[in-house]
Amino acid sequence: MFERLAGEDVCYLTTTGRASGKPHRIEIWFGIHDGTLHLLSGGRDSADWVKNLKQRPAVKVRINSRTASADARIL
Repeated sequence: MFERLAGEDVCYLTTTGRASGKPHRIEIWFGIHDGTLHLLSGGRDSADWVKNLKQRPAVKVRINSRTASADARIL
């Protein structure tokens, strides 16, 4: 699905807050390799969005006008 959107610069990642349970959306750069969307955390494990998805891996990703739901994993 994401290959045709690879020309875009950023995506919007929505995670669920690990403490609040509320949705949190960030704008983040991304890359696509072999049909997999990759996001890089400059803060590594200390980034809030990484901490959130460790607790609740269900995320939403929006690129341009397309949105997809997925379970994220840390590589």
